[in-house]
Amino acid sequence: MVPRRITKDHKLKDIYMRKGDMLNVDFFYNSYNPTYFQEPDTFDPERFLDKGKTQDAYAFTPFSAGPRNCIGQHLALIEARVILAEFLLMFDFSLKENYNLTMDFKFLYEPVNPILVDLSVKNTN
Repeated sequence: MVPRRITKDHKLKDIYMRKGDMLNVDFFYNSYNPTYFQEPDTFDPERFLDKGKTQDAYAFTPFSAGPRNCIGQHLALIEARVILAEFLLMFDFSLKENYNLTMDFKFLYEPVNPILVDLSVKNTN
């Protein structure tokens, strides 16, 4: 997500990069790459649930990858699980009728329009 200046001439497959050029790796490209994901344009979080399927470690990199990846990655993932579990225990929810999810990349990959849901507190009896 942060461009880097190339420090020496380099060739990667058929791409020639010159010293001084700026390089930015597009991590989002792999998220839509049919080589790694079947029906990549479909919102399908269940694709990550198949424990028997081996996935390339660099195919999905929301926290970057390698030695310079996000220092808060593990904390963020643990917090997300706790918050989601609490949410699912407390509420029933559904998307507003006729909601159409459209995504856009600005600084982050995000919905164009707010995601509107109907929430109701679960009956605890």
